[in-house]
This record gives sequence, C-alpha cells and structure tokens, in this order.
Amino acid sequence: MGALIAASAALGGFLMAVGVMTHRRWRAGLRQVRPLLIYRVLEREGVSLAGCTDPGTLARAGRAVRACVMCQDRATCLAWLNGDKSVPLQQFCPNADVIGRLREHGRQPISPAAG
Repeated sequence: MGALIAASAALGGFLMAVGVMTHRRWRAGLRQVRPLLIYRVLEREGVSLAGCTDPGTLARAGRAVRACVMCQDRATCLAWLNGDKSVPLQQFCPNADVIGRLREHGRQPISPAAG
C-alpha cells in the first residue's frame, strides 16, 4: 500500500511539472509578436472599415479577426501578401468570402443573408 501511495505521489508530481511547463509555453506564446495579417489583406483588397458603424458588419469583421488569429495558413498568406499569385486568396484564407463582400459593399452594411 505504501508503494502505491509513493507511486501516486510521484506521478502527481510529474503531472504537475508537465502542467507547469505547458502553462509556461502557452504564456510565452501569448507574448510573441505576431502581426495580424488581415489588416494587410484588407488593404491589398482595397477594403477599409474606417467610419463603419453598422454593428453587423463590425461583428463580421471581429469574427474575421479571430479567424485570422487562428489561421494555419500564415506562410501562404505572407507569400500572397508579398506578391505570390500561385495560390488565390479564396483557396487559403478563411476570410475570403467576408473580405469579398466587404469589398463589394464598401462601407454599406452587409445584409445578414450575406453572412
């Protein structure tokens, strides 16, 4: 019984150490400077949200920012922003549809049906 308690304590200590290390890596990741690329994409596509006050459009823009932060195609996006035309925006960007609608509508509200 004593050996079981000792093994459980050792395992608990190990798991605690792994948890602390994981937490430290997560915190370090939060401190990384990682510019948000959606602003450059919007600029390249000729889209500006300056002066936009429509709550629905702003909410869609907020969701687009979150999608950009979580995007796994950052390298492709950077290449596209730097002039690589081999992959169109629509094939890698999770925000391509929203950006297209913003470009079409300018500062006009995007109707809920348009997404």
